Amino acid sequence: MIFVDPINCIDSQILRNVLNGQPRGIRYFIIAINKMDLVDYLQERYEEIRKDFVDFINRLGGAESVCIPISALEGDFVTEPSTRMPWYTGPKLIEILESVNVDEQLDQGAFRFPIQLVSRPPSSAIPDMPDFRGYMGRISTGTVKVGDRVLILPKGKESTVTGIVTQDGPLQEAFARQSVTITLADDIDISRGDLLASPASPPKTTAQFKATLCWMNEHKLRLNQRYVLRLNTQSTRVIVNEIDFLLDVDTLERKSPVSEMQTNDIGQVRIKTLQPIVWDSYSTNRQTGGFIIVDDANDTVAAGMILDE
Repeated sequence: MIFVDPINCIDSQILRNVLNGQPRGIRYFIIAINKMDLVDYLQERYEEIRKDFVDFINRLGGAESVCIPISALEGDFVTEPSTRMPWYTGPKLIEILESVNVDEQLDQGAFRFPIQLVSRPPSSAIPDMPDFRGYMGRISTGTVKVGDRVLILPKGKESTVTGIVTQDGPLQEAFARQSVTITLADDIDISRGDLLASPASPPKTTAQFKATLCWMNEHKLRLNQRYVLRLNTQSTRVIVNEIDFLLDVDTLERKSPVSEMQTNDIGQVRIKTLQPIVWDSYSTNRQTGGFIIVDDANDTVAAGMILDE
């Protein structure tokens, strides 16, 4: 959600605000144009700002957007309608906030379950199940049922779900955002960092990929310098071996060739990992397509979104 001041807002500021949340994986923008009382509730000023935002969002790939003229001071179109802007016939701000479904992708996406921990309690803890082996984690997207076939990555093996265990008891089905322990029919070497997925719609497993990267550290990113990539429970050494271009946040022009990134630079890069990682593109699945990069001091130096090949 973006709040805009119709008096002090200028084009370059609008563009920067939108770019910092560029709609690659972001499906909804709520643009609240506040302080309309200071411009006499003029429709012309509202339309000018609305057009700037919509045009720029479309240039970045498009996303659903709604612009609402409001006055927080007077309460116009925040929670109540307004007679001072009869030209606006859209929803109030509170209606949009209460109705937009920001988690729809989690429920409808393909099943993804990053393994956080393997549970092997002593036999005395569960006398009826002395060989209990469960895989603990939080379902990122999709659903899973007892009896479902699942793919174990990056190993590439399949098995069948025999149980879904929670603190409140066993379940027959579990959904996105639930933390559960899953048991499988086969004794497979699975550890933290592995991922259970739907065999019908598997993620990719590669040792290199293309990404949009935002560099956040005061020290420059240099090509082929070693860092650590973290994606869900996966962690591996990486290098950035190529920078395709840097993006000018004001003009959207692509600058190349370049060999380094500085603080707040945004660009498209090629990343090579020491070990294969499991991923979806960010536009397909934000949960398995977004990552961070840390340095040897464990400081976060960058955040990124994996791109379609």
